[in-house]
Formats: sequence, structure tokens, C-alpha cells
Amino acid sequence: MAYLTPVKEKEVVMVSKDATGLSEAISLVLRCYHRLGVRSFNLAIFMPPLDSSSDFPFFMRVVDRGDLSSRTADIGCMELYAGTSVVASDPFKIAEELRDELEL
Repeated sequence: MAYLTPVKEKEVVMVSKDATGLSEAISLVLRCYHRLGVRSFNLAIFMPPLDSSSDFPFFMRVVDRGDLSSRTADIGCMELYAGTSVVASDPFKIAEELRDELEL
């Protein structure tokens, strides 16, 4: 299903009782993405615990990461689905640079 409140462009959500039907559904979504010009995407699969006989279904979410030529369009899976910020810069480096600036 196309997600009505997406966190990023072209988000799709799938739910399945087991993993066997999920691979074909993922293939269909990715072919559709390719046809739409999507060349970079994130895909996350949430699944029940391996040692559980739970009725928890498989959830799959896929989202367009944006235009590859634009530096501001990119977004990562950890930021989208794990609620974790990904910080590529060293906070100690900016602290050092600010300290040096204050000493001038």
C-alpha cells in the first residue's frame, strides 16, 4: 500500500503473515520504483522474533532516498525507521573549533 502519511517521497508499506510472499512483493515495488526513476532507496523489514510462535506479521517499508545528484535530498534508514540520528561529524571537533574562535 502507498503510505498516506509518508516520512519521505514514495513510501510503500507491506504486511505479510510470512516471509515467502514478501520477496515477490518487494520485487514488484522495486520495479515500479525503477520505472518512476528512483535509483536510491531504503528498505526495512520488521519481523517477529525467530524463537517465537507469535502471530506478529512481517512489516516492510521502502522509501525513495531522493535525487542522487542533490546533496540535500538524502536520508538514511536509521533516521527513518530506527529513530536514530546519524551524525557524520565529530562533535569534539566543532567544540575545539568554537573554543579556538572564542580565544581569538
